[in-house]
Amino acid sequence: MKWLPPVKAILAEVEELLQPQHFDPLTAEMTLHIAATDYALRAVIVPFMARLRREAPAFGWRWSRSINNETLQDQFERGAVDLALLTPDTTPQDLHTRHLFDEEYVCLLRDYHPLASAGPLTLDAFCALNHALVSYPGGNFSGVTDTALAALGRSRRVTLSICSFLLLPEILRVSDLISVVPRRLAIPGAGLTQLPPPLTIPGFSKILAWHQRTHRHKGHQWLRQLLISIACEATHSVT
Repeated sequence: MKWLPPVKAILAEVEELLQPQHFDPLTAEMTLHIAATDYALRAVIVPFMARLRREAPAFGWRWSRSINNETLQDQFERGAVDLALLTPDTTPQDLHTRHLFDEEYVCLLRDYHPLASAGPLTLDAFCALNHALVSYPGGNFSGVTDTALAALGRSRRVTLSICSFLLLPEILRVSDLISVVPRRLAIPGAGLTQLPPPLTIPGFSKILAWHQRTHRHKGHQWLRQLLISIACEATHSVT
């Protein structure tokens, strides 16, 4: 129906006119709905929420780990999602977006692993180790690292596939497994050692997306700017 987009635009403008023009984060009461993977939760949302508790104590929030590309646009329009942390290839059209940062991969293993202090990790040693892999759908034993290895005519042995980055550090601390993880999850001083991969593994970009429904809302503008500034601070701290 060709008339639907203009009607949606008119309704969005009416909703914007009904919003208060003054916003005070210290007294405002809002609930923020965020769609993000557990990687984005740990890397971005946790520090964001810590700051939010200090600067906007009356705010509530809801986190949804489930991101379905086919329904995300509808979730935005219904108000079920206000912000989403996505990658460029998973971002629906017709959303406002802001690039947050580019992520790279590192190897993570326990501090007293036989290879933790043996010098640079060689490709032969890397391929000979038992690997843990995070697969959000669950059960996959191949990922971007395996694609990069295949291009070199090599392969690795993935013996564990889990669906959450949040569980991975505990597993690595009590095993001789190694894992290739986004750098922002490789927290130093947590009983784990970080090593550069012995091959080039393509990273990814993280994007903040939001709907026209909240684009000019003063409260949401303030929230987005706070999240963007925190993501930039985290970028500087790992470079």
